[in-house]
Amino acid sequence: MGSNPTLHTKSAWNCQIFFVDLNILILGIKHLAEMPYNISIHNVSFVIGDNDGHCGNGWLDEITCGFIFIGMIKMKHILLEIESDYRGLHKAPDNDGYNAPLHSVSSSIYPEDIYSNKAAQYYGDRSTSYSDQETISIIQASRDKLETQIKIYRAVPNNIKSDSSINSGDWVTINKRYAIQHGESTLYGNYKILTKVVPAKHLYTDGNSIHEWGYDPS
Repeated sequence: MGSNPTLHTKSAWNCQIFFVDLNILILGIKHLAEMPYNISIHNVSFVIGDNDGHCGNGWLDEITCGFIFIGMIKMKHILLEIESDYRGLHKAPDNDGYNAPLHSVSSSIYPEDIYSNKAAQYYGDRSTSYSDQETISIIQASRDKLETQIKIYRAVPNNIKSDSSINSGDWVTINKRYAIQHGESTLYGNYKILTKVVPAKHLYTDGNSIHEWGYDPS
């Protein structure tokens, strides 16, 4: 048995971490806190045990490992002090000259077919929890309309103070059901939705998702 957690990476989002005792588990939690905030429990598996997959007198079943893993994810939130800083670890797109504003997403990010009737098929997530077409319709209706008013949404933990609002630099979405899905999954259902109405020219995309935008009123 080693003295440090061992990370066996199969791909960027598919890995196994082995912990051999409580001290190593604590080190592992600290290591987990350094991993991306939006880590998905569906794509990362954790095995609690030694490098041969053993723990104590036998194997840990998948359900037990699952409960331990969920607990570790919650610990990760605490370590990241999500209660006081809910912005996430990656910077939202802004008006940096490279990202595209909502009123002109084809100016630097998306091809012209983002305005076609196949845009949802080409650029959507195909999720059953929210509608790609709803987001695409907002994008297309906002074309060349810098001042058109857009309602934006942001899911935040319930314990964020009641007078919190969406701030410059925040990640937001223009699709309410997308915000709800984010709250249900990433925040484990313990969330509330902040809203704000802003002009299209203050929303920017880096092309990673049609649903995710940076709010930059500068």
